[in-house]
Amino acid sequence: MDCPVKYEVEGVSIVLLGSFNPVIFQPAWFVLNKILPNYDVLEPEVNIIHNQITQFRLDWLKVDVTQDRFFSSTSETANYTTLRDFVVSTFAILEHTPITKLGVNKDIHYRAENEETWNKIGDILAPKDIWQETLREPGLTSLKIQTPRDDDLPGRINVHLAPSAQVTPHGVFMGVNHHIELDELAKDDEQAVEQLAAILENNWDALLQSADRIIETTITKAIQC
Repeated sequence: MDCPVKYEVEGVSIVLLGSFNPVIFQPAWFVLNKILPNYDVLEPEVNIIHNQITQFRLDWLKVDVTQDRFFSSTSETANYTTLRDFVVSTFAILEHTPITKLGVNKDIHYRAENEETWNKIGDILAPKDIWQETLREPGLTSLKIQTPRDDDLPGRINVHLAPSAQVTPHGVFMGVNHHIELDELAKDDEQAVEQLAAILENNWDALLQSADRIIETTITKAIQC
């Protein structure tokens, strides 16, 4: 890139769809199984433990588990790989957990230089000419794009762009979701967990680099720097 894009906020998340027992995923369980050190969970900002939902947040990690969804994320770039290892270690122990889908997500919040540039991004990615005859002041509020994967993993890539709710004024949110169909790679629950670990360990860097490339190329071309 001739003009690297600087983000004000960015983060990575790993999302699993399947069947989970939320009450298992409490901080004490991660400490007991040596997945998290004890000091990490002494004073979580959020701590909800229930048979339908578990939520807790540490200084670098957020975990949110319901009966059909496991979500973990970090907003610290230095801990992206640590997040991956956290998920791999968790399900190495819970090896019979039914997991059907994997999502590896990169989200960013970018502040445009000024209002003109902010509007230009929306105008380039969602041209307004077609709306001028029927709408008085058309403006982009959400744009979603989907494409087949460009590797040998079953699934798709989803891209979402919208005004940022975190960075104001002139903020742009962009998220890339690498959606992978684990149930197409495995004949049983144990094999699905094995595939999960293999994908996260072998494809992690490539997935994040792909997301970065999509985000940087899109924003750079939109602002034409």
